[in-house]
Amino acid sequence: MGRTPRATYRLQLTSNFGFDAAEQIVPYLAELGVSHVYSSPVLQAVKGSTHGYDVVDHSRVSGDLGGPDAHQRLRFALERAGLGQILDIVPNHMAIGTDANSLWWDVLESGPASEAATYFDVDWDASKDNRTLLPILGEHYYDALEQKLVAVRREDERFVVSYHEHRYPAAPRTIAALLRAGAPGDEELGFWADALEDLPAPWATDRESSARRQRHKSVIFANLRQLFTVRPELAERVDAALAELNDDIVALDAWLERQNWRLVHWKNATTELGYRRFFDVNTLAGLRMEEPRVFQRSHRLILQWLRDRTLDGVRIDHVDGLRDPEEYLWRLRNAAPEAYLIVEKILLSDEGLPADWRCDGTTGYDFMNEVNALQHDPAGERVLAEAWSRLSGRPADFAIEEERARREVLARSFGAQLDACAAGFAGGATSRRFAPSRTASASRTRSRSATPNTRGPPTAGTPHSMPERGNAEAKSSPRRFSSTAI
Repeated sequence: MGRTPRATYRLQLTSNFGFDAAEQIVPYLAELGVSHVYSSPVLQAVKGSTHGYDVVDHSRVSGDLGGPDAHQRLRFALERAGLGQILDIVPNHMAIGTDANSLWWDVLESGPASEAATYFDVDWDASKDNRTLLPILGEHYYDALEQKLVAVRREDERFVVSYHEHRYPAAPRTIAALLRAGAPGDEELGFWADALEDLPAPWATDRESSARRQRHKSVIFANLRQLFTVRPELAERVDAALAELNDDIVALDAWLERQNWRLVHWKNATTELGYRRFFDVNTLAGLRMEEPRVFQRSHRLILQWLRDRTLDGVRIDHVDGLRDPEEYLWRLRNAAPEAYLIVEKILLSDEGLPADWRCDGTTGYDFMNEVNALQHDPAGERVLAEAWSRLSGRPADFAIEEERARREVLARSFGAQLDACAAGFAGGATSRRFAPSRTASASRTRSRSATPNTRGPPTAGTPHSMPERGNAEAKSSPRRFSSTAI
């Protein structure tokens, strides 16, 4: 076991307080008597992030915080001062609101055929045409087109659709028509247009088709970049064709319908969203961390730091969001047997941490709740409850209000996830030949009437089955939400 923290000092790193700034206060922290620095996430997050929980690239140390060299300097400063380090990590989700996330960008560009399609928790069956919903519009779709808020643009050899500050990639096969419209009869440009059109369809998800699509796509775009550089008049003619397309709402709509994503009003996210998100934050998409390759790719740097003792341990953010927290912790513990592992988990007063979770405890929310209770006079509960009831006209019983609030949140923010659960229940019922009333509609109604429990996994002592460790891969499916947790 790595060094168990005696006391930690939380460092919230930002672009204004990065690794170098943290290094300057290490002597002060040592004088305080703490044993460890507890740091916010340090992997590359959205540009300008103030917290670091919106990671876009697991393979890089954040450049906003100072990059890998500054990160190493901080490590050595902590070692010289005799201090260890605990790092916050975010396995549940990634930020998708920017093209800095190359994995999500490829999913939008290539659809289900993307090599990263099973990296994210996308329900491709949620849409009959295998398109990802993008709830970013501030007005209805056709209003956005009429107001010229949506436009197709060329960026060197690539083509994107813009809406205000948002940018989304065009499906490669749909670019062929744009090239031909810009330079009809040009043999060289026509050759690359044909090549784009001949790419495997986005619904061709077998490994061979996906690999061929990725390989050919890279070659085609590299040649288009060179062609536009050598013959700038072609680029100008294509840009002129794009301007005509953007002015023709009917043609633009028809072209947009061929993309692997669909622009909709932001309110549609509640009921139609096809990917699991972090609570109701549309720009944070859930990861399929139960997939071994997703775990390995997203944890490469973290595991390296645990092995070389840059880190003594990690604090795992939002562990209940994962499909199977126990399996995740099993995999992490096996990869770093000496690490100090704690999880962010809210335990109710009658709930214990599952005994089969291979971690060293929680972040202590339950303890803080007990400490805060000491600061409140129990006699005040009746007075406050009566005042609440007089002002609101509702019951003074907190349990009733709590359940009402849970139902409201479930209906307002998690309609899509609830529908996915209902569809799963209905499918399971059908396979077991249950009564006809066990339809998705019936399941949805019963789910809404049940008290929502957003904490995910069973409590300690609750019987539940686990897959055999050697066959963990068989649990996941690329088609449905892998997790019903938030």
